[in-house]
Amino acid sequence: MTEWSASVVNMTVVSLTVIFAIFYMNQFLGLLPYLADGVLRWHPLVSLEDSVRLTRDRNAVAVVAFVAVCTVFSRYDVYDAAFLDGFSPGVRTLLVMATLVGVILLREALVHIAAPRKGNRENYMVAARSLYDFIIIGTVLGCTTAGVFSIFGVKDLTIRSVLLWESGLVFALFALRRSQILRNSCPELTTFLYLCTLELIPAGLLVASALVF
Repeated sequence: MTEWSASVVNMTVVSLTVIFAIFYMNQFLGLLPYLADGVLRWHPLVSLEDSVRLTRDRNAVAVVAFVAVCTVFSRYDVYDAAFLDGFSPGVRTLLVMATLVGVILLREALVHIAAPRKGNRENYMVAARSLYDFIIIGTVLGCTTAGVFSIFGVKDLTIRSVLLWESGLVFALFALRRSQILRNSCPELTTFLYLCTLELIPAGLLVASALVF
């Protein structure tokens, strides 16, 4: 048993995440066709937003997925900022969660500050909420990778490297899909500025916090 697995906090978080994942499994399966299609095309992500029930299910599943991916990031030191050194594995997991929650809250604040007051506001919000779709997609990919690699005895450092590449790939795909949704109602320059302000700034701060602090 690793030091991380021996932590009561970590095992409690993992157990609760598994329980909620099982509880929301039917909702996830209902979302799966839209999410799988959304990897290839942007239209299914817009169709998902047209359903109040699916949107509600997506938001709930995204919360569970967020906690799950935070535990994976903590377990394999994907987010390995210097300020985490010296803390116990359980506290590190909670700090990783707190940091990522802070980044998401910053993004949400920027989304609402920059939201157009009229015209294409609905399309703008659909594009912004597509982040939740990719949190789920990224979590499924990351948890599958970590689980399969662990079964076959792949070293933690290798798993960490793969997870970092996957995180970058999922973020790039999210940015592409979001820009495609925005371009449906916004000029290309406006779309570019939205992406720089609402996605690249929070993501850049997260990367900087891992490298600098």
